Amino acid sequence: MKDVVIEVNKGMVTGIYSDANLRFVVVDWDLRERVELGETLGLEVDPSSPKQMSREMLAQYNSAI
Repeated sequence: MKDVVIEVNKGMVTGIYSDANLRFVVVDWDLRERVELGETLGLEVDPSSPKQMSREMLAQYNSAI
């Protein structure tokens, strides 16, 4: 099974980790107040390798699975 791990800290996505060949798109609705009308709220994000997780993040990930 392939895992996609999304790290959120204080309402902000701070990390996306995956070892799979997937596309990740983040739509940030909070940007509505800061962008011009018609600008995109979504962006494609390249994930980090799970090997790049901090020790604390890795411990939480291992605890969850």
